[in-house]
Amino acid sequence: MPNDRTEGRRANRRTFRPTLDGQLESRLLLAQMGRMVQTAAHAGQVKLFLAKGGQSIRVFTPTADRFNITLTGPGTLRAVPLSRGRVGLTVDGSTELTLLDINSVAPVQRPGLAHSLPLNPRGRSSVLNIGSIDVASGKIGAIQGYHSAKLSGPLSVGGTDPVSRIAFASLDPGAAIRVGGDLDTLDVLANANLDGGPGISVGRDFNSFSVGQNLTLSNGAVISIARDLGLTPQPAKGTGPSGQGIFIQGNLVIAPGSVLRIGRDLVGNITVLGSADIGTAGNPRITIGRNLIGNITVRGALIT
Repeated sequence: MPNDRTEGRRANRRTFRPTLDGQLESRLLLAQMGRMVQTAAHAGQVKLFLAKGGQSIRVFTPTADRFNITLTGPGTLRAVPLSRGRVGLTVDGSTELTLLDINSVAPVQRPGLAHSLPLNPRGRSSVLNIGSIDVASGKIGAIQGYHSAKLSGPLSVGGTDPVSRIAFASLDPGAAIRVGGDLDTLDVLANANLDGGPGISVGRDFNSFSVGQNLTLSNGAVISIARDLGLTPQPAKGTGPSGQGIFIQGNLVIAPGSVLRIGRDLVGNITVLGSADIGTAGNPRITIGRNLIGNITVRGALIT
């Protein structure tokens, strides 16, 4: 008869007994494999996840960046993945009270890996490439991605209601903006490179346009304003500046075949801190349909 209650039992071979012979190595490898699976999940096209009844979309890009696209106010969102890691958006049922916001999401640090670098840190851009935005109702209050999104395709708001603000980190070749009514503010954090396509078309008044670096119109791209430029001064919105007219911190280039066309009056100012290539006095690439009330000021060289 055993003298101890455990005497005579079979050895418990499932008990974990750490030793110095590398027994923990397999657990480390599993953690590394887990990270590899997460990276592979972001390979290929953009991945989209709908939430909040169609008012929010979580975006995962091929470079492992994460973004939230949200609607505040009436309306729903639809999204499709496009080529080159881009996203196409459709906004349904929106009104002039609806705000569309695009925000980057910080990478999530996985438990147990506090001292490891995030996945693919050099490949992250933190800027979402928007290939198209269609506001089906023709009404929206604002579209905001000033630090987190760039536009490389068409954006259309076809109604005659005013749009308070459109803001992007940059406008890339292929970008086009069409607003049927007033556009109060267009803010571009870096470069606005309108290369081909229709460019920017505003159906009524265009009040404030700020560009943090260079504004370039080429290959037939046009900025067309049906009525007045800078009619109503605009306050600062978000981290963008206040303004009335066009303010460019870099250079302005309007190549032959392109034009900045104001249908009625230049009320605000066009200010260029860098150099400007805008044609000659006999063949200007800035045209004003009626009255020149504001000023056109170039701080740098005027190229003719």
